[in-house]
Amino acid sequence: VIDNDGGGIFGFLAQADALDEEIFETVFGTPHGHDLVGIARSFGLAAEGVSSRAGLKAALAGATVRGGVRVVVVRSARRRNVEVHRCIQERVTAQLTQLGLVRA
Repeated sequence: VIDNDGGGIFGFLAQADALDEEIFETVFGTPHGHDLVGIARSFGLAAEGVSSRAGLKAALAGATVRGGVRVVVVRSARRRNVEVHRCIQERVTAQLTQLGLVRA
């Protein structure tokens, strides 16, 4: 589970740049403020939070098909998530343009 405290998808909208940050956060951010690991555990599920790439790799390496449901929560900063997605999109577009598959 990617936990951006809710509302992360709205950061991709034009409103994210057009509105004052406080107004945008109030209207679109809608942070839930919940502990997703705690919620999963309250339902009897195995759950853990990871805060690094190494931690995620270790959690995924320990996953088994027959072990039932297991929840791995990765905290994500909404703004940084948008930046990373846009960077990836720009790189992919540049490569496709270079290959002649997309017009500039």
